[in-house]
Amino acid sequence: MCEEELKKLLKERLSEKRYIHTIAVADTAEKLAGRLFESPSFAAGREQDSFMEKVRLAALLHDYAKELSYDKLMEYVSLAQTEWEIDADELQIAEILHAPVSAYLARTELGIEDQEILEAVRFHAIGKIGMGIVAELIFAADFIEPNRNFSAARKVREEISKNGLESGIIMICDLTIKYHVDNRRLLHPNAVLLRNAYLRRQA
Repeated sequence: MCEEELKKLLKERLSEKRYIHTIAVADTAEKLAGRLFESPSFAAGREQDSFMEKVRLAALLHDYAKELSYDKLMEYVSLAQTEWEIDADELQIAEILHAPVSAYLARTELGIEDQEILEAVRFHAIGKIGMGIVAELIFAADFIEPNRNFSAARKVREEISKNGLESGIIMICDLTIKYHVDNRRLLHPNAVLLRNAYLRRQA
């Protein structure tokens, strides 16, 4: 499926606000990826146009199931569990269940088989230790796209601009943990695990 076909489908499927967010995530992820290609070591062995296409498709698909009704979402969760592990913590946090369902529907409805794209869609809401670069880009872009006008998003934009994507991901985890603790909300443990893994990499 080409990008223009997918955009047309998303425009019919999503609310205007969600569609605008989705396009902004794609544009932001592409810009972040462009910065990575400034590094010769990253660019070596990668074809930039095909990589950018993959990043944009992952971004466009990340909220594919976001606006399903709760009942319909839970129907698909049962099906998505045949392809992706959805742990007990995740099952208790309804607002993140669209991620595995979006990945499931991307494959079953839209024929997306690229594992980097599917991984990025699947883990954009909670992250994962060892996730690939496409998943990292979508994880970050979803948090910092320009329509996210809260202070935490601005802080992460500045962090990525100064210190790079990995430092930005650590800050996303820090801020996510703080928000959930301050508001006494359930927190998926991947935020802590991912934060610690990236801190160890930087040590």
